[in-house]
Amino acid sequence: MRRALAVALVALLAPACAHGLDGYQDALGAWRAGKRAEAVAITGEEYARWRDGNHLEEARMRRLADEARETLEEVPVVPRGPRGAAPAPGVAGDESLSDALRADLLSGDVTPILRAASTVAGLHLEGHAFELITVVFRREAIRADGGLLDGLDDATRSVAAKRFALDALTRLAAP
Repeated sequence: MRRALAVALVALLAPACAHGLDGYQDALGAWRAGKRAEAVAITGEEYARWRDGNHLEEARMRRLADEARETLEEVPVVPRGPRGAAPAPGVAGDESLSDALRADLLSGDVTPILRAASTVAGLHLEGHAFELITVVFRREAIRADGGLLDGLDDATRSVAAKRFALDALTRLAAP
Protein backbone atom coordinates (compact mmCIF):
# COMPACT_ATOMS: atom_id res chain seq x y z
CA MET A 1 0.00 0.00 0.00
CA ARG A 2 2.77 2.44 0.97
CA ARG A 3 4.69 1.61 -2.15
CA ALA A 4 1.68 2.26 -4.36
CA LEU A 5 1.09 5.56 -2.60
CA ALA A 6 4.74 6.56 -3.06
CA VAL A 7 4.64 5.64 -6.77
CA ALA A 8 1.43 7.63 -7.24
CA LEU A 9 2.93 10.63 -5.45
CA VAL A 10 6.07 10.54 -7.59
CA ALA A 11 3.95 10.22 -10.73
CA LEU A 12 1.97 13.30 -9.74
CA LEU A 13 4.98 15.41 -8.75
CA ALA A 14 7.33 14.51 -11.61
CA PRO A 15 5.48 16.54 -14.27
CA ALA A 16 5.45 19.58 -11.98
CA CYS A 17 9.22 19.37 -11.48
CA ALA A 18 9.86 18.72 -15.16
CA HIS A 19 7.61 21.62 -16.14
CA GLY A 20 9.94 24.04 -14.37
CA LEU A 21 12.90 22.69 -16.34
CA ASP A 22 10.93 22.73 -19.59
CA GLY A 23 9.88 26.31 -18.90
CA TYR A 24 13.49 27.32 -18.35
CA GLN A 25 14.60 25.78 -21.63
CA ASP A 26 11.56 27.25 -23.38
CA ALA A 27 12.35 30.74 -22.07
CA LEU A 28 16.01 30.49 -23.12
CA GLY A 29 15.01 29.12 -26.52
CA ALA A 30 12.44 31.84 -27.09
CA TRP A 31 14.95 34.57 -26.23
CA ARG A 32 17.59 32.96 -28.45
CA ALA A 33 15.04 32.81 -31.32
CA GLY A 34 14.27 36.51 -30.94
CA LYS A 35 10.85 35.91 -29.38
CA ARG A 36 11.43 38.31 -26.53
CA ALA A 37 7.79 38.74 -25.47
CA GLU A 38 7.36 34.97 -25.32
CA ALA A 39 10.51 34.59 -23.20
CA VAL A 40 9.26 37.27 -20.81
CA ALA A 41 5.83 35.61 -20.63
CA ILE A 42 7.31 32.18 -19.82
CA THR A 43 9.64 33.71 -17.23
CA GLY A 44 6.72 35.69 -15.80
CA GLU A 45 4.72 32.48 -15.39
CA GLU A 46 7.60 30.96 -13.42
CA TYR A 47 7.82 34.06 -11.22
CA ALA A 48 4.05 33.86 -10.59
CA ARG A 49 4.38 30.19 -9.58
CA TRP A 50 7.04 31.14 -7.02
CA ARG A 51 5.00 34.09 -5.74
CA ASP A 52 1.76 32.14 -5.47
CA GLY A 53 3.48 29.05 -4.08
CA ASN A 54 4.84 31.17 -1.24
CA HIS A 55 1.50 32.96 -0.70
CA LEU A 56 2.99 36.40 -1.36
CA GLU A 57 1.13 39.43 -2.69
CA GLU A 58 2.15 40.90 -6.04
CA ALA A 59 1.76 44.46 -4.74
CA ARG A 60 4.25 43.77 -1.96
CA MET A 61 6.76 42.14 -4.34
CA ARG A 62 6.55 45.13 -6.70
CA ARG A 63 6.97 47.53 -3.78
CA LEU A 64 10.04 45.68 -2.49
CA ALA A 65 11.57 45.58 -5.99
CA ASP A 66 10.84 49.30 -6.49
CA GLU A 67 12.36 50.18 -3.11
CA ALA A 68 15.50 48.22 -3.94
CA ARG A 69 15.68 49.93 -7.35
CA GLU A 70 15.36 53.37 -5.73
CA THR A 71 18.07 52.50 -3.20
CA LEU A 72 20.41 51.44 -6.01
CA GLU A 73 19.72 54.70 -7.86
CA GLU A 74 20.26 56.95 -4.84
CA VAL A 75 22.77 55.25 -2.53
CA PRO A 76 26.12 53.74 -3.48
CA VAL A 77 25.93 50.03 -2.72
CA VAL A 78 29.50 48.88 -2.26
CA PRO A 79 30.18 45.16 -2.66
CA ARG A 80 30.90 43.36 0.61
CA GLY A 81 33.49 40.70 1.10
CA PRO A 82 36.19 39.56 -1.29
CA ARG A 83 35.82 40.56 -4.91
CA GLY A 84 37.57 39.32 -8.00
CA ALA A 85 40.90 40.72 -9.03
CA ALA A 86 41.11 43.94 -11.01
CA PRO A 87 41.00 43.47 -14.79
CA ALA A 88 44.27 42.28 -16.21
CA PRO A 89 46.12 44.54 -18.63
CA GLY A 90 45.17 43.69 -22.18
CA VAL A 91 41.69 42.42 -21.28
CA ALA A 92 38.97 44.45 -22.93
CA GLY A 93 36.90 46.43 -20.44
CA ASP A 94 33.62 45.14 -21.83
CA GLU A 95 34.75 41.55 -21.20
CA SER A 96 35.65 42.37 -17.60
CA LEU A 97 32.28 44.06 -17.03
CA SER A 98 30.44 41.19 -18.65
CA ASP A 99 32.28 38.62 -16.55
CA ALA A 100 31.62 40.58 -13.35
CA LEU A 101 27.91 40.99 -14.15
CA ARG A 102 27.55 37.30 -14.98
CA ALA A 103 29.28 36.31 -11.74
CA ASP A 104 27.08 38.66 -9.70
CA LEU A 105 23.84 37.51 -11.34
CA LEU A 106 24.70 33.87 -10.69
CA SER A 107 26.20 34.45 -7.22
CA GLY A 108 23.12 33.58 -5.17
CA ASP A 109 23.58 36.68 -2.98
CA VAL A 110 20.82 39.26 -3.13
CA THR A 111 22.80 42.52 -3.30
CA PRO A 112 25.10 41.51 -6.17
CA ILE A 113 22.13 40.03 -8.06
CA LEU A 114 20.07 43.21 -7.76
CA ARG A 115 23.02 45.50 -8.48
CA ALA A 116 23.94 43.51 -11.61
CA ALA A 117 20.32 43.25 -12.80
CA SER A 118 19.97 47.02 -12.43
CA THR A 119 23.16 47.57 -14.45
CA VAL A 120 22.08 45.11 -17.16
CA ALA A 121 18.70 46.82 -17.52
CA GLY A 122 20.11 50.34 -17.31
CA LEU A 123 22.76 49.73 -19.96
CA HIS A 124 20.44 47.48 -22.00
CA LEU A 125 22.99 44.64 -22.02
CA GLU A 126 20.93 42.02 -23.86
CA GLY A 127 23.74 39.50 -23.64
CA HIS A 128 22.83 38.94 -19.98
CA ALA A 129 19.19 38.00 -20.58
CA PHE A 130 20.00 34.33 -19.96
CA GLU A 131 21.35 35.14 -16.51
CA LEU A 132 18.22 37.17 -15.65
CA ILE A 133 16.07 34.23 -16.73
CA THR A 134 18.25 31.96 -14.59
CA VAL A 135 17.66 34.16 -11.53
CA VAL A 136 13.89 33.76 -11.92
CA PHE A 137 14.12 29.98 -12.44
CA ARG A 138 16.68 29.52 -9.63
CA ARG A 139 15.57 26.75 -7.25
CA GLU A 140 17.73 27.67 -4.26
CA ALA A 141 16.85 30.58 -1.98
CA ILE A 142 18.62 33.84 -2.74
CA ARG A 143 20.85 34.49 0.25
CA ALA A 144 20.79 37.56 2.49
CA ASP A 145 24.08 39.42 2.62
CA GLY A 146 23.35 42.34 4.94
CA GLY A 147 22.63 44.67 2.03
CA LEU A 148 19.49 45.09 -0.04
CA LEU A 149 16.25 43.37 1.01
CA ASP A 150 17.80 42.75 4.42
CA GLY A 151 15.56 41.51 7.21
CA LEU A 152 13.20 39.52 4.99
CA ASP A 153 12.59 35.80 5.23
CA ASP A 154 14.14 33.60 2.52
CA ALA A 155 10.94 33.21 0.50
CA THR A 156 10.07 36.92 0.44
CA ARG A 157 13.64 37.97 -0.36
CA SER A 158 13.96 35.37 -3.12
CA VAL A 159 10.65 36.19 -4.77
CA ALA A 160 11.30 39.95 -4.56
CA ALA A 161 14.68 39.37 -6.25
CA LYS A 162 12.95 37.29 -8.93
CA ARG A 163 10.50 40.19 -9.46
CA PHE A 164 13.47 42.56 -9.82
CA ALA A 165 15.13 40.25 -12.38
CA LEU A 166 11.85 39.86 -14.29
CA ASP A 167 11.50 43.65 -14.43
CA ALA A 168 15.04 43.92 -15.80
CA LEU A 169 14.30 41.25 -18.42
CA THR A 170 11.11 43.09 -19.39
CA ARG A 171 13.14 46.28 -19.91
CA LEU A 172 15.57 44.38 -22.14
CA ALA A 173 12.71 43.00 -24.22
CA ALA A 174 11.17 46.43 -24.80
CA PRO A 175 11.81 47.90 -28.26
